[in-house]
Amino acid sequence: MYLLIQARAETPLGCRAGRDEAREETLSYVPGSALLGALATAHLQLCPDRRDEFADFFLRGGAY
Repeated sequence: MYLLIQARAETPLGCRAGRDEAREETLSYVPGSALLGALATAHLQLCPDRRDEFADFFLRGGAY
């Protein structure tokens, strides 16, 4: 199954362009890893009893 997610931020987002704390440059996009982490967190909060589904999506490569 394929699912395409399109989202719009209702508040400002900040994704650093690097790890150097002296730089303030941001990216013009949300990295896939940040989005995937946010989805994983939401899944854990909304469906804590569906651990097999979580593992399929986020640990076994079902979502990318």
